[in-house]
Amino acid sequence: MKKTASIVIPVFKTEDYLCDCINSLLCQTYKLFDIVIVDDGSPGDCRAIVERFQRVRSGVKYIRSARNHGVFHARLVGAEGSTSDYVGFLDPDDRARPEFVETLLSAASDTGADIIGSAAYEANIRPYFMIKGIEEVIEAYNNRSIPDYNVWTKLYKREFLLNIPDLRSIACTSILNNSDDLLLNVLCALRDPLYVNVPYSLVDHNKNRENSATNPTCVADVLRIIDTSSQVYHMVQNAADKFGIKLDYLLSRSMEFNYKKIRNVNIEYFDTAMLRLDESLSSNIYLKNMIRLAERERREAKQRLDATKRKLLAEREKLAAERAERRQLRSKLVVEREKLAAERAERRQLHSKLKRIGFFKALATWRLLSTFWRRFMASPAKRLRR
Repeated sequence: MKKTASIVIPVFKTEDYLCDCINSLLCQTYKLFDIVIVDDGSPGDCRAIVERFQRVRSGVKYIRSARNHGVFHARLVGAEGSTSDYVGFLDPDDRARPEFVETLLSAASDTGADIIGSAAYEANIRPYFMIKGIEEVIEAYNNRSIPDYNVWTKLYKREFLLNIPDLRSIACTSILNNSDDLLLNVLCALRDPLYVNVPYSLVDHNKNRENSATNPTCVADVLRIIDTSSQVYHMVQNAADKFGIKLDYLLSRSMEFNYKKIRNVNIEYFDTAMLRLDESLSSNIYLKNMIRLAERERREAKQRLDATKRKLLAEREKLAAERAERRQLRSKLVVEREKLAAERAERRQLHSKLKRIGFFKALATWRLLSTFWRRFMASPAKRLRR
Protein backbone atom coordinates (compact mmCIF):
# COMPACT_ATOMS: atom_id res chain seq x y z
CA MET A 1 0.00 0.00 0.00
CA LYS A 2 1.33 3.43 -0.96
CA LYS A 3 2.34 5.54 2.02
CA THR A 4 1.13 9.10 2.50
CA ALA A 5 3.13 12.21 3.35
CA SER A 6 2.72 15.71 4.71
CA ILE A 7 5.21 18.52 4.10
CA VAL A 8 5.38 20.97 7.02
CA ILE A 9 6.49 24.57 6.39
CA PRO A 10 7.01 26.78 9.48
CA VAL A 11 6.64 30.51 8.80
CA PHE A 12 8.00 33.41 10.82
CA LYS A 13 8.73 36.67 8.98
CA THR A 14 9.32 34.67 5.79
CA GLU A 15 6.06 35.32 3.90
CA ASP A 16 8.01 36.82 1.00
CA TYR A 17 9.39 33.36 0.18
CA LEU A 18 6.34 31.24 0.97
CA CYS A 19 4.60 31.42 -2.42
CA ASP A 20 7.63 30.10 -4.30
CA CYS A 21 8.05 27.27 -1.80
CA ILE A 22 4.41 26.17 -2.10
CA ASN A 23 4.52 26.49 -5.89
CA SER A 24 7.50 24.12 -5.96
CA LEU A 25 5.34 21.59 -4.08
CA LEU A 26 2.44 22.09 -6.48
CA CYS A 27 4.81 21.07 -9.31
CA GLN A 28 5.63 17.69 -7.77
CA THR A 29 5.49 14.59 -9.97
CA TYR A 30 3.53 12.88 -7.17
CA LYS A 31 0.38 14.80 -6.20
CA LEU A 32 -1.20 12.92 -3.29
CA PHE A 33 0.34 14.59 -0.27
CA ASP A 34 -0.63 17.32 2.21
CA ILE A 35 0.99 20.69 2.77
CA VAL A 36 0.88 21.96 6.37
CA ILE A 37 1.69 25.65 6.89
CA VAL A 38 2.48 26.55 10.52
CA ASP A 39 2.22 30.28 11.17
CA ASP A 40 4.56 30.63 14.15
CA GLY A 41 3.13 33.95 15.33
CA SER A 42 4.46 35.70 12.25
CA PRO A 43 3.56 39.42 11.93
CA GLY A 44 2.98 39.06 8.18
CA ASP A 45 -0.26 38.06 6.44
CA CYS A 46 0.52 34.37 6.18
CA ARG A 47 -3.14 33.34 6.35
CA ALA A 48 -4.09 35.28 3.19
CA ILE A 49 -1.30 33.58 1.23
CA VAL A 50 -2.37 30.13 2.38
CA GLU A 51 -6.05 30.80 1.63
CA ARG A 52 -5.11 31.68 -1.94
CA PHE A 53 -3.55 28.24 -2.38
CA GLN A 54 -6.39 26.50 -0.55
CA ARG A 55 -8.76 27.74 -3.27
CA VAL A 56 -6.75 25.97 -5.99
CA ARG A 57 -5.59 22.82 -4.20
CA SER A 58 -7.04 20.55 -1.56
CA GLY A 59 -4.84 19.28 1.25
CA VAL A 60 -3.31 22.65 2.16
CA LYS A 61 -3.66 23.10 5.93
CA TYR A 62 -3.09 26.22 8.01
CA ILE A 63 -2.15 26.21 11.70
CA ARG A 64 -1.43 29.41 13.64
CA SER A 65 0.36 29.84 16.96
CA ALA A 66 -0.58 32.86 19.04
CA ARG A 67 3.08 33.72 19.58
CA ASN A 68 6.48 32.77 18.28
CA HIS A 69 7.75 29.51 19.81
CA GLY A 70 10.64 28.84 17.44
CA VAL A 71 11.04 26.62 14.41
CA PHE A 72 11.55 23.41 16.44
CA HIS A 73 8.16 23.84 18.12
CA ALA A 74 6.50 24.85 14.83
CA ARG A 75 7.71 21.69 13.10
CA LEU A 76 6.38 19.56 15.94
CA VAL A 77 2.99 21.31 15.76
CA GLY A 78 2.89 20.67 12.02
CA ALA A 79 3.73 16.99 12.49
CA GLU A 80 1.04 16.65 15.15
CA GLY A 81 -1.47 18.40 12.89
CA SER A 82 -0.84 16.05 9.97
CA THR A 83 -2.55 12.69 9.46
CA SER A 84 -0.07 11.14 7.02
CA ASP A 85 2.30 8.21 7.44
CA TYR A 86 5.39 10.36 6.86
CA VAL A 87 6.32 13.96 7.56
CA GLY A 88 8.85 16.14 5.74
CA PHE A 89 10.01 19.65 6.59
CA LEU A 90 10.85 22.59 4.34
CA ASP A 91 11.70 26.18 5.16
CA PRO A 92 9.81 28.90 3.20
CA ASP A 93 12.99 29.84 1.32
CA ASP A 94 13.51 26.23 0.14
CA ARG A 95 12.49 25.03 -3.32
CA ALA A 96 11.57 21.35 -3.64
CA ARG A 97 12.60 19.76 -6.93
CA PRO A 98 9.75 18.06 -8.83
CA GLU A 99 10.72 14.54 -7.73
CA PHE A 100 11.21 15.44 -4.02
CA VAL A 101 8.05 13.83 -2.60
CA GLU A 102 7.89 10.90 -5.02
CA THR A 103 11.52 9.83 -4.50
CA LEU A 104 11.43 9.93 -0.70
CA LEU A 105 7.93 8.48 -0.37
CA SER A 106 8.72 5.67 -2.82
CA ALA A 107 11.70 4.63 -0.70
CA ALA A 108 9.49 4.83 2.40
CA SER A 109 6.88 2.58 0.80
CA ASP A 110 9.49 0.06 -0.36
CA THR A 111 11.36 -0.21 2.94
CA GLY A 112 9.09 1.02 5.73
CA ALA A 113 12.10 2.96 7.02
CA ASP A 114 11.79 5.34 9.96
CA ILE A 115 13.91 7.97 8.18
CA ILE A 116 14.59 8.43 4.47
CA GLY A 117 17.46 10.82 3.76
CA SER A 118 18.97 12.50 0.72
CA ALA A 119 21.79 14.97 0.09
CA ALA A 120 21.61 18.72 0.58
CA TYR A 121 23.84 19.44 -2.41
CA GLU A 122 24.96 17.62 -5.55
CA ALA A 123 28.53 17.37 -4.26
CA ASN A 124 27.33 15.50 -1.13
CA ILE A 125 25.34 12.74 -2.86
CA ARG A 126 26.00 9.29 -1.36
CA PRO A 127 25.07 5.84 -2.75
CA TYR A 128 21.88 4.05 -1.72
CA PHE A 129 22.22 2.25 1.60
CA MET A 130 20.11 1.00 4.50
CA ILE A 131 21.29 0.88 8.14
CA LYS A 132 19.69 0.24 11.52
CA GLY A 133 20.85 0.86 15.06
CA ILE A 134 21.85 3.76 17.28
CA GLU A 135 25.60 3.36 16.94
CA GLU A 136 25.38 2.67 13.20
CA VAL A 137 23.38 5.83 12.50
CA ILE A 138 25.57 8.02 14.74
CA GLU A 139 28.69 6.61 13.09
CA ALA A 140 27.16 7.29 9.65
CA TYR A 141 26.66 10.91 10.66
CA ASN A 142 30.23 11.09 11.95
CA ASN A 143 31.86 9.62 8.84
CA ARG A 144 29.38 11.49 6.60
CA SER A 145 27.89 8.41 5.01
CA ILE A 146 24.77 10.34 5.95
CA PRO A 147 25.93 13.54 4.26
CA ASP A 148 24.27 16.04 6.62
CA TYR A 149 21.86 16.43 9.52
CA ASN A 150 19.46 18.88 7.84
CA VAL A 151 15.78 18.04 8.34
CA TRP A 152 14.77 19.40 4.92
CA THR A 153 16.62 16.58 3.16
CA LYS A 154 14.63 13.86 4.93
CA LEU A 155 11.24 12.23 5.42
CA TYR A 156 10.32 10.92 8.89
CA LYS A 157 7.77 8.31 9.88
CA ARG A 158 5.18 10.33 11.80
CA GLU A 159 4.54 7.74 14.50
CA PHE A 160 8.27 7.25 15.02
CA LEU A 161 8.85 11.00 15.29
CA LEU A 162 6.02 11.80 17.70
CA ASN A 163 7.01 9.00 20.07
CA ILE A 164 10.44 10.49 20.80
CA PRO A 165 10.64 10.87 24.60
CA ASP A 166 10.42 14.44 25.92
CA LEU A 167 10.06 15.86 22.39
CA ARG A 168 7.10 18.07 23.32
CA SER A 169 8.63 19.24 26.60
CA ILE A 170 11.82 20.23 24.75
CA ALA A 171 9.81 22.09 22.11
CA CYS A 172 7.70 23.92 24.69
CA THR A 173 10.44 24.94 27.11
CA SER A 174 12.98 26.34 24.64
CA ILE A 175 12.70 28.66 21.63
CA LEU A 176 15.03 26.84 19.26
CA ASN A 177 15.86 28.51 15.95
CA ASN A 178 19.43 27.31 15.65
CA SER A 179 21.02 23.84 15.80
CA ASP A 180 17.46 22.46 15.94
CA ASP A 181 18.14 20.19 12.95
CA LEU A 182 21.03 18.59 14.80
CA LEU A 183 18.92 18.08 17.93
CA LEU A 184 16.00 16.46 16.09
CA ASN A 185 18.19 14.07 14.12
CA VAL A 186 20.20 13.05 17.18
CA LEU A 187 16.97 12.39 19.10
CA CYS A 188 15.80 10.27 16.16
CA ALA A 189 19.12 8.41 15.99
CA LEU A 190 18.84 7.54 19.69
CA ARG A 191 15.53 5.74 18.98
CA ASP A 192 17.25 2.93 17.04
CA PRO A 193 15.85 3.88 13.60
CA LEU A 194 15.87 2.09 10.28
CA TYR A 195 17.57 4.67 8.06
CA VAL A 196 17.56 4.63 4.24
CA ASN A 197 19.67 6.95 2.11
CA VAL A 198 18.73 7.72 -1.50
CA PRO A 199 21.40 8.99 -3.94
CA TYR A 200 19.78 12.28 -4.90
CA SER A 201 19.74 15.98 -4.07
CA LEU A 202 16.08 16.97 -3.96
CA VAL A 203 15.88 20.49 -2.51
CA ASP A 204 17.36 23.83 -3.56
CA HIS A 205 18.18 25.45 -0.24
CA ASN A 206 18.77 29.17 0.18
CA LYS A 207 21.65 29.17 2.66
CA ASN A 208 22.50 32.88 2.27
CA ARG A 209 19.15 34.48 3.08
CA GLU A 210 19.54 37.64 5.10
CA ASN A 211 17.96 37.64 8.59
CA SER A 212 17.84 33.83 8.68
CA ALA A 213 18.46 32.12 12.00
CA THR A 214 21.96 31.06 10.94
CA ASN A 215 23.08 34.37 9.42
CA PRO A 216 23.80 36.86 12.24
CA THR A 217 23.58 40.55 11.45
CA CYS A 218 24.46 41.99 14.88
CA VAL A 219 25.92 41.07 18.24
CA ALA A 220 22.45 40.19 19.59
CA ASP A 221 22.11 37.57 16.83
CA VAL A 222 25.46 36.08 17.80
CA LEU A 223 24.40 35.91 21.45
CA ARG A 224 21.17 34.18 20.40
CA ILE A 225 23.05 31.64 18.26
CA ILE A 226 25.51 30.89 21.05
CA ASP A 227 22.77 30.61 23.67
CA THR A 228 20.53 28.36 21.53
CA SER A 229 23.41 26.20 20.33
CA SER A 230 24.63 25.85 23.91
CA GLN A 231 21.19 24.62 24.98
CA VAL A 232 21.13 22.09 22.13
CA TYR A 233 24.65 20.96 22.99
CA HIS A 234 23.64 20.11 26.56
CA MET A 235 20.32 18.57 25.49
CA VAL A 236 22.16 16.24 23.13
CA GLN A 237 24.71 15.30 25.78
CA ASN A 238 22.00 14.65 28.34
CA ALA A 239 19.88 12.62 25.92
CA ALA A 240 22.81 10.67 24.48
CA ASP A 241 24.10 9.42 27.85
CA LYS A 242 26.49 6.56 26.99
CA PHE A 243 26.63 7.59 23.32
CA GLY A 244 27.87 11.10 24.17
CA ILE A 245 31.45 10.32 23.22
CA LYS A 246 30.37 9.10 19.78
CA LEU A 247 28.48 12.36 19.27
CA ASP A 248 31.44 14.59 20.15
CA TYR A 249 32.58 14.79 16.53
CA LEU A 250 29.06 15.64 15.32
CA LEU A 251 28.73 18.33 17.99
CA SER A 252 32.14 19.72 17.05
CA ARG A 253 31.02 19.99 13.41
CA SER A 254 27.92 21.90 14.54
CA MET A 255 29.98 24.27 16.67
CA GLU A 256 32.41 24.85 13.82
CA PHE A 257 29.53 25.54 11.42
CA ASN A 258 28.04 28.13 13.80
CA TYR A 259 31.43 29.72 14.42
CA LYS A 260 32.14 30.02 10.69
CA LYS A 261 28.74 31.65 10.17
CA ILE A 262 29.67 34.27 12.76
CA ARG A 263 33.21 34.68 11.46
CA ASN A 264 32.11 35.11 7.86
CA VAL A 265 29.86 38.01 8.85
CA ASN A 266 32.10 39.79 11.34
CA ILE A 267 34.59 38.25 13.76
CA GLU A 268 34.21 41.32 16.00
CA TYR A 269 30.61 40.25 16.68
CA PHE A 270 31.95 37.08 18.27
CA ASP A 271 34.54 38.94 20.36
CA THR A 272 31.94 41.43 21.59
CA ALA A 273 29.45 38.67 22.34
CA MET A 274 32.05 36.84 24.42
CA LEU A 275 32.64 39.98 26.48
CA ARG A 276 28.91 40.46 27.10
CA LEU A 277 28.25 36.95 28.35
CA ASP A 278 27.72 36.56 32.07
CA GLU A 279 30.80 35.32 33.93
CA SER A 280 28.72 32.50 35.38
CA LEU A 281 28.73 30.93 31.93
CA SER A 282 32.51 30.76 31.85
CA SER A 283 32.44 27.07 32.76
CA ASN A 284 30.07 26.25 29.90
CA ILE A 285 31.74 23.58 27.77
CA TYR A 286 30.04 24.77 24.62
CA LEU A 287 31.28 28.32 25.07
CA LYS A 288 34.77 27.07 25.83
CA ASN A 289 34.71 25.10 22.60
CA MET A 290 33.50 28.13 20.65
CA ILE A 291 36.36 30.16 22.14
CA ARG A 292 38.74 27.33 21.29
CA LEU A 293 37.55 27.48 17.68
CA ALA A 294 38.13 31.23 17.63
CA GLU A 295 41.62 30.80 19.05
CA ARG A 296 42.38 28.07 16.51
CA GLU A 297 41.11 30.34 13.75
CA ARG A 298 43.41 33.10 14.94
CA ARG A 299 46.38 30.73 15.18
CA GLU A 300 45.73 29.50 11.67
CA ALA A 301 45.37 33.08 10.46
CA LYS A 302 48.67 33.98 12.16
CA GLN A 303 50.35 30.96 10.59
CA ARG A 304 49.04 32.00 7.18
CA LEU A 305 50.25 35.55 7.82
CA ASP A 306 53.69 34.34 8.90
CA ALA A 307 53.91 32.09 5.86
CA THR A 308 52.91 35.01 3.65
CA LYS A 309 55.54 37.21 5.29
CA ARG A 310 58.22 34.55 4.74
CA LYS A 311 57.17 34.17 1.15
CA LEU A 312 57.19 37.94 0.68
CA LEU A 313 60.66 38.19 2.25
CA ALA A 314 61.95 35.44 -0.04
CA GLU A 315 60.43 37.22 -3.03
CA ARG A 316 62.05 40.48 -1.96
CA GLU A 317 65.44 38.79 -1.60
CA LYS A 318 64.98 37.18 -4.99
CA LEU A 319 64.03 40.53 -6.47
CA ALA A 320 67.08 42.20 -4.89
CA ALA A 321 69.33 39.47 -6.33
CA GLU A 322 67.74 39.93 -9.75
CA ARG A 323 68.25 43.70 -9.52
CA ALA A 324 71.95 43.21 -8.57
CA GLU A 325 72.33 40.81 -11.47
CA ARG A 326 70.73 43.33 -13.81
CA ARG A 327 73.11 46.02 -12.56
CA GLN A 328 76.07 43.73 -13.29
CA LEU A 329 74.70 43.01 -16.73
CA ARG A 330 74.29 46.73 -17.36
CA SER A 331 77.92 47.34 -16.31
CA LYS A 332 79.08 44.57 -18.63
CA LEU A 333 76.95 46.05 -21.40
CA VAL A 334 78.55 49.48 -20.92
CA VAL A 335 82.02 47.90 -21.09
CA GLU A 336 81.05 45.95 -24.22
CA ARG A 337 79.63 49.10 -25.82
CA GLU A 338 82.81 51.01 -25.08
CA LYS A 339 84.86 48.15 -26.49
CA LEU A 340 82.68 48.04 -29.58
CA ALA A 341 83.02 51.81 -30.03
CA ALA A 342 86.84 51.48 -29.80
CA GLU A 343 86.82 48.67 -32.35
CA ARG A 344 84.69 50.77 -34.70
CA ALA A 345 87.08 53.72 -34.36
CA GLU A 346 90.00 51.41 -35.06
CA ARG A 347 88.25 50.02 -38.13
CA ARG A 348 87.61 53.52 -39.40
CA GLN A 349 91.32 54.36 -39.02
CA LEU A 350 92.32 51.17 -40.83
CA HIS A 351 89.83 51.93 -43.55
CA SER A 352 91.32 55.40 -44.00
CA LYS A 353 94.82 53.94 -44.18
CA LEU A 354 93.71 51.40 -46.72
CA LYS A 355 92.14 54.10 -48.80
CA ARG A 356 95.39 56.10 -48.72
CA ILE A 357 97.44 53.03 -49.58
CA GLY A 358 95.12 52.23 -52.45
CA PHE A 359 95.44 55.75 -53.80
CA PHE A 360 99.24 55.63 -53.87
CA LYS A 361 99.20 52.16 -55.39
CA ALA A 362 96.90 53.39 -58.11
CA LEU A 363 99.15 56.44 -58.73
CA ALA A 364 102.26 54.28 -59.01
CA THR A 365 100.52 51.93 -61.39
CA TRP A 366 99.34 54.81 -63.49
CA ARG A 367 102.87 56.21 -63.68
CA LEU A 368 104.25 52.80 -64.63
CA LEU A 369 101.69 52.37 -67.35
CA SER A 370 102.30 55.89 -68.62
CA THR A 371 106.04 55.23 -68.90
CA PHE A 372 105.41 51.95 -70.67
CA TRP A 373 103.00 53.59 -73.07
CA ARG A 374 105.38 56.35 -73.94
CA ARG A 375 108.10 53.86 -74.69
CA PHE A 376 105.85 51.58 -76.65
CA MET A 377 104.44 54.36 -78.70
CA ALA A 378 107.88 55.81 -79.58
CA SER A 379 108.42 56.73 -83.24
CA PRO A 380 108.79 53.88 -85.76
CA ALA A 381 112.12 55.22 -86.85
CA LYS A 382 113.58 54.74 -83.46
CA ARG A 383 112.21 51.26 -83.33
CA LEU A 384 113.58 50.47 -86.80
CA ARG A 385 117.01 51.75 -85.94
CA ARG A 386 117.00 49.50 -83.08
